[in-house]
Amino acid sequence: MSLIILQPAASKSSQDHYKRTISNPVSIERIEPYVSQQLYSEIRKQYPEGKVPVWGVMNGKNDTIKKKWEKISRGDITLFSGKGGIFASAVTTLKFQNRALAEQLWGTDEAKNTWENIYLVKEVKNIHIPYEKFNAILGYNEKFVIQGFHVLDEEKSTKLNMQYGLFCEDICEPVSEADYSHVVERLEGNTSLDFESMTCRRREQSFLRYYLFDGCSDFVCGICGKRLPVNMMVTAHIKERNCCSKKEKLDFRHVIMPMCKFGCDDLYEKGYIYVQDGLVKINRQKWVTPDMEAELSKLENKKCPYYNPKTKLYFEYHMKKFNIQ
Repeated sequence: MSLIILQPAASKSSQDHYKRTISNPVSIERIEPYVSQQLYSEIRKQYPEGKVPVWGVMNGKNDTIKKKWEKISRGDITLFSGKGGIFASAVTTLKFQNRALAEQLWGTDEAKNTWENIYLVKEVKNIHIPYEKFNAILGYNEKFVIQGFHVLDEEKSTKLNMQYGLFCEDICEPVSEADYSHVVERLEGNTSLDFESMTCRRREQSFLRYYLFDGCSDFVCGICGKRLPVNMMVTAHIKERNCCSKKEKLDFRHVIMPMCKFGCDDLYEKGYIYVQDGLVKINRQKWVTPDMEAELSKLENKKCPYYNPKTKLYFEYHMKKFNIQ
């Protein structure tokens, strides 16, 4: 589950750092000399555009701040605060300790300390959450003001995520297969929307997206074959998830495939298209407009790379659902 990172950025130096490395992302070439080739390759994978929003925190007395930084995981949400509330959000992708890079980006303070505990973010958005609403959601004193770097626990993070939709499904923490199995078990027959259920559903989706997209920034749609940013892709169930048995849900290697939000996911889910013998077909039993027919014709007989003997039964179930012979 994504945690919320509280990062005050009201002081003059913090505002300067925000402007220099968040509002104006750092070029990847500037980072390259200070990191290993392996880390550089990972950063390049995460930021194909070559611009990287960077933030960092100091160690703090007795490493108190560093210990909080160590709790950060991929997919955690940073809320930048100042001027009476929260003014921006961003999603964590990678973290690493690097004093040399920090000095190059931000220099040092008077005690020669620097912001060496670095984390990279993306999906930076300007938002407005006044302290009045923030404090009410979390049950804080109405005069509370964010002071100092802090990582909220799962329950408080979920409250803010649910209230403001901060969770980013495209950047999520790795979830183990064992944890995924546990989540599926917990969700079996559960339709409630309580805190525990919402947490489980997020972890299920995180696992499926990380398994399918493997942290990539772009991917190929299994229907139309177009390569698109992963935020335009869904982890589609070949057989409708709600109709899957627990065993079928655990068969994630075969029951899901990537489909794009440009229309393929909706067309498949609503039965306008189906996959038969490895080829995309148009459901002629469905009424469509001439404009829709023109778009559907572009998909007809495209090869689906996810069709194989182990996925065949799931595709056949989809056909039966829409009475396709």
